[in-house]
Amino acid sequence: MRREWELEDLIECWTLDEAEPRLLANKTGPTRLGFALMLKFFEQEARFPRREDVPKAAVEFVSGQVKVDAALRAPMALARAWPAVAASPGARWMLVEVWAAPTRACASCAA
Repeated sequence: MRREWELEDLIECWTLDEAEPRLLANKTGPTRLGFALMLKFFEQEARFPRREDVPKAAVEFVSGQVKVDAALRAPMALARAWPAVAASPGARWMLVEVWAAPTRACASCAA
């Protein structure tokens, strides 16, 4: 995963689609942010992120979409989101769909 992101690329690769906010509805704070970051990272990389994998620009961009303070640390947000992913059938199915259709990921994400 690249570390430097232009705004256009953030919009293309890290914008939540119309189904994803429903998966976040019952989550708050760091869990909400971490869950959203994991979904978008998985969509691009077909794996879950390690703590250091998520670019800071992506954290700031996604935090605005989920209305969670970007000052929350991404590692804490990701750690809190793991149990939510495990407990959410909707999230698991979404990840299966992403895995089965890797073309959903944007073309500029890997650049």
